[in-house]
Amino acid sequence: DQFYPGASVCSPTRSVLMTGQHTGHTRIRGNHGKAGVTRVPLKDSDVTVAEVLKAAGYATAVAGKWGLGEPGNEGIPNRQGFDHWFGYLNNDLAEFYYPDKIWKNETEITLPGNLGGKRGQYSNDLMTDEALAFMDANRAKPFFLYLAYNAPHFPMEPPAEWLARVQRRAPAMDEKRALNVALVEHFDDGVGQVLAALKTTGLEDNTLVVLTSDNGGSLPHAQNNDPWRDGKQSHYDGGLRVPFVLRWPGKVTPGAT
Repeated sequence: DQFYPGASVCSPTRSVLMTGQHTGHTRIRGNHGKAGVTRVPLKDSDVTVAEVLKAAGYATAVAGKWGLGEPGNEGIPNRQGFDHWFGYLNNDLAEFYYPDKIWKNETEITLPGNLGGKRGQYSNDLMTDEALAFMDANRAKPFFLYLAYNAPHFPMEPPAEWLARVQRRAPAMDEKRALNVALVEHFDDGVGQVLAALKTTGLEDNTLVVLTSDNGGSLPHAQNNDPWRDGKQSHYDGGLRVPFVLRWPGKVTPGAT
């Protein structure tokens, strides 16, 4: 209950997480900027946790938001120790739940279900599918999976059926709050699928699962960090103090703090 990520916004936090460096030393200090000019990717000289684990015999994958690279440079996950990756390379598309393009390894692929404004392929569901496929393919060896959903990031856009479920259950709930609840419940369902897969494959007792966030909630989007002051982009605790959960049956005592 006293856990702090590397920064109060996502890309610097992810740079700290991947490199293990203090915020003041890590290469990436902000989210946005003009590609190739003010937006900085990881370099070959940066050593990531994936590189360390890969050298130790682990299969490595990332599914979701990356935010640490640019097209064609050394910041791409495959050049930073990851065998497989699927998701958002930088922040250009990372705030869209129905993108028409997404990266798979070093190629940007089209999502036909979202072309022309259609909403047929929800990115977080695709990330869950990639994570489950990677786990299944690598069940016989050690693996490191970095599953980085973009929910509950704005725009607050949960799948329609998940929002409808919340509104049926709590019709008096403010719409902004309902959007948040639906996003988090859908996120929770994805995490549940990963945990269920670990149990089904017999890997549950031999896998450490870590669940946390990259920053506090966004106050303009009706997120709530009480009792902490302020929110995302702030250096008060509301922007920097986040949940942190470890799960490892037989190793981590349930309910311990």
